[in-house]
Amino acid sequence: MSKTVTPSTFVRNLSPGLLRQLADFLDPQEGWKQLAVDIKKPSGEPRYTQFHIRRFEGVIAKGKSPTHELLYDWGTTNCTVQDLAVLLRTNDFLTAATLLPYGLGIFSFNQLKRITRNFDDRPLSEGGSKIGEGGFGVVFQGHIKDEKVAVKKLTTMTDDSSQDLKDQFEQEIKTMVQCHHENIVRLLGFCSDGDGYCLVYTYMSHGSLLDRLACLNSTAPLSWTRRCNIVLGTARGIQYLHENNHVHRDIKSANILLDDNFTPKISDFGLARATGHLAQTMMTERIVGTTAYMAPEALRGEVTIKSDIFSFGVVLLEIISGLAPFDEERNPVLLLDIKEEIEEEEKTVEEYVDKKMDDAELCLVEKMYCISSQCLNQMKNKRPNINTVHITFSQYCMISVYLIELNTTDL
Repeated sequence: MSKTVTPSTFVRNLSPGLLRQLADFLDPQEGWKQLAVDIKKPSGEPRYTQFHIRRFEGVIAKGKSPTHELLYDWGTTNCTVQDLAVLLRTNDFLTAATLLPYGLGIFSFNQLKRITRNFDDRPLSEGGSKIGEGGFGVVFQGHIKDEKVAVKKLTTMTDDSSQDLKDQFEQEIKTMVQCHHENIVRLLGFCSDGDGYCLVYTYMSHGSLLDRLACLNSTAPLSWTRRCNIVLGTARGIQYLHENNHVHRDIKSANILLDDNFTPKISDFGLARATGHLAQTMMTERIVGTTAYMAPEALRGEVTIKSDIFSFGVVLLEIISGLAPFDEERNPVLLLDIKEEIEEEEKTVEEYVDKKMDDAELCLVEKMYCISSQCLNQMKNKRPNINTVHITFSQYCMISVYLIELNTTDL
């Protein structure tokens, strides 16, 4: 078993896998050269001359990575992961830095102000920088070295006190430093000076699941196949959190972001809590979350992974129906209450299927609804765990694909 990487780990002891990941970021466009130029001897003189750089460059012809060769050589000086993280941040290789423990960029407020065009709160469609907003504050688009980033500026838009805001800011950083997964959004850095707290993330080009289900800005409807992949990816992200003893506490479609390939990334960890043990339940006097997604016990102040399961059940209903979780002009107002209508046979699942889809498979929709119904059980101990949800729906999807291929072959 490989040892845990910490800031004090020697660079020479990094695993081949992690070195390959760093090389994937630094080999293109010769990013490794910037690092080589910036590495100093204890005396303050440059460690590497043009002769050394040409030597590293020469390994490319042998099919080797110059980044790997540079780090191997530098590693002989007992440099640490913390030294490497600082070097990466200094040279604005923020995504590469987040591969390392505490490898987060530290930004000044003025820097973020500049890259977001003075936090221009006009929507992108009107030439501004604003991507979205919520109870936490406003998210802006920015650019660092031609790379798009999302800057979340936390503000007291609700009744939260400044201390609550600071706690949320610190909790998000603490959680994001510990949690790295392909279905969790990547935190690049933060800012805590100036007129507030800011968090900088990788940019998610397709926005939130909430907006895509609503076809905001006239975007195309999500296909049923794509929705199934989003379900599976989100389940994997929640599974990772739960296996690492974290409760998100605000799972909702607005916090499920979609990248270039529509891969889902869970975001917004300001309310997350470490449980200490997978099945442990904690109590809190402060009730937090989004009401339309909250489990009965969460409304009583309980913090448990089963509350995330309940919230995910509401997200499944959104994916099936394309409807918002809350609508005062709709009956029922809360989307989760359609479960009661279906169970009492006032409505069918088919009547709630999003009409914007043209490839929905009713049998698989009904299977997804069945899982959603189990997740929405009022009794937390009767809800499935996320591992069961993921495995069950994966099996349904595989069977569906097999039947489609079989029918195609018969034709």
